[in-house]
Amino acid sequence: MKIATFEYDGVQSWGLVIVNPEDGEEWVYEPAKLEYAFKRITNATNGYFRCLPEFWPDRDWPKSVKEFLKAGDLGMERLKNLETFLLRYIEQSDPYFVSCVGHKLSDVRLRVPVPDARLFLGLVQNSPSFFRAQPARYHVNILPQAHQRSMVSVVGSGETFIGRPGGNVEVGIVIGKKCYNVPIEEAYDYVAGYVVVHDSQVNSYYENFEPEIYMDGGTSKLMEVYPDWYVDATGSWIGKGADSHCICGPYITTKEEIGNPYDLDVMTLTNGKQRDHSSTAGYLIGVERVVQFYSSFMTLNPGDIIHLGTVGTDGVAVDTDYMDFSANGTIGSWIEKCGEIAAHVYCPEVLGDTLSEEQKKIPLVPTVQDYIDCGDTEVDHFELDNVKCMWTCFGNFEDVERELGWKPTRVSPRMLNGPRGQLTDKSGTDLRVAPIAGELEIACEMGFVIKKLGKGITQANASEYVLGIAPILSVCDMSIYNKIIEPATKQEASIGLDYGRWGDGYQTIGEVKDVPLRGRKLTLTVGDQTIECSTDEYVVGVERTLEYLSHATTMLAGDVVTLGRLGKTIRLPEGSYENGVKVTLKVDGYDEISRTIYPFAK
Repeated sequence: MKIATFEYDGVQSWGLVIVNPEDGEEWVYEPAKLEYAFKRITNATNGYFRCLPEFWPDRDWPKSVKEFLKAGDLGMERLKNLETFLLRYIEQSDPYFVSCVGHKLSDVRLRVPVPDARLFLGLVQNSPSFFRAQPARYHVNILPQAHQRSMVSVVGSGETFIGRPGGNVEVGIVIGKKCYNVPIEEAYDYVAGYVVVHDSQVNSYYENFEPEIYMDGGTSKLMEVYPDWYVDATGSWIGKGADSHCICGPYITTKEEIGNPYDLDVMTLTNGKQRDHSSTAGYLIGVERVVQFYSSFMTLNPGDIIHLGTVGTDGVAVDTDYMDFSANGTIGSWIEKCGEIAAHVYCPEVLGDTLSEEQKKIPLVPTVQDYIDCGDTEVDHFELDNVKCMWTCFGNFEDVERELGWKPTRVSPRMLNGPRGQLTDKSGTDLRVAPIAGELEIACEMGFVIKKLGKGITQANASEYVLGIAPILSVCDMSIYNKIIEPATKQEASIGLDYGRWGDGYQTIGEVKDVPLRGRKLTLTVGDQTIECSTDEYVVGVERTLEYLSHATTMLAGDVVTLGRLGKTIRLPEGSYENGVKVTLKVDGYDEISRTIYPFAK
């Protein structure tokens, strides 16, 4: 089956996509409307009443793809029965009436198949091309390495890609059932299907990281001055979250229609022409290991998307000096059995400030427009349910060179985006760490909450976009970091410090107050150990962090940005919290945050 999210006459819906046997074209049908039609036109004289499929109770079909996926196998079974009946009815009986409740796919605006995905992870370095010609690579850590995208960066097929055209094809996995700690032999059971992803990034985050250094020698100079991996990741991985910079679609193709996911041809396209040709057989880490690994420390939910990285040429370039590439030009990707996606490009600095007539009908940043349309543009208080993204700074304290060996960044923060499931406001409750957890690093942090939707925020007006400052009690599981086999790349060796924070509820946020950041003492107590830190240790503050992050990415109301852990931390060795360890964080002017940490309940 194929399942699409689409818009028609300004109304967003979802439906079943079929190749209509009458005209050979793809059509999309909303299940509720199909059910209504079938009940209207089947009667005792035509006999179809005897083979009607079992519909959703009370015609109450889910209102979105994500809600549909939550119904699990039962939902898939009912939609499949509906598809079987639909195809037979078109071929045998009344194709005219059925066409009245459907649309040609070419007549609708396709949206991202899951427009409000909670998780949108993209793997990197997941094919032999990243090590086969590298003399320093003697082995590869079989470790999924992925960035988290904000949904403002994702557009549907036919919408507009913003920025310099380029990128490459990747297979996206769509999670079909809620899962946690899934054995690898069962992992495939939790996959609903696949989407096509065209992955790209905006490189201006490199240029804006430390502008003076960049002007002196570009990215290579940055890496020379700041050799730690997090500076490189900030430039590239934050750049992958830039507005409308990733294409996803055209629909979800369910797994039974795909068959073997490791035997699919894939292509990257420019203006519909092949630019790169490869096969999913080239993936180092596949569907099963990806689901097993990420579910080993955080919950995966229906509608979450994880794309597996490129298996062909990484970052296929579009040379606009030589290619015929007008405002009507497209970039995109194709995957066998999954379909083709393409988006028009809007890139004023290269192609001029022009939009095609089709582009003018569609918002440049569709997800942002969705929030504007529903009035979700500003918050007046903090609610966990309002958080779409959680951004984290790394090494943003004065003693970072002594503690981690990193050179302090004085102008811009090292930072990455992570899943919002790591954040909780449940102070006073128990924290059961993930099954893989070993040694834990407990730290104190301060963060801030975005008050209203905004982009291109400056240090001068940043205060208008900040709801308030909040303390955060942070837990980082060091197990992944400690298990990397050396020699390793800087990315392999470092990413565990990011993943270690991603466990469900590992970051506990306290009160959000409109108060100054600086001059506050933080006292962290873990069992019988106590340390003190100060907010004056932060190198890059709220204003510059927000200015940097919003350079090419729209900030969403309610999102959380943490300035990162302060210099001192407390370690809990594996086994030391078997009977529970109470952890408290006290910050001047705030209520205490507390958790009691226990191992995973088997």
